[in-house]
Amino acid sequence: ILILGCGGNIQPVGPELRQFVWSIGMKLEAVDS
Repeated sequence: ILILGCGGNIQPVGPELRQFVWSIGMKLEAVDS
C-alpha cells in the first residue's frame, strides 16, 4: 500500500491517485526496458 504524507498528515492513497501512480510506474518500466 502506497502512503503519502501531506502537511504532516499521513493518509492512504485514494483509488484515483493509486491508478495514476500505477500508470506512471508502467510508463517508467516501459522506458527502462
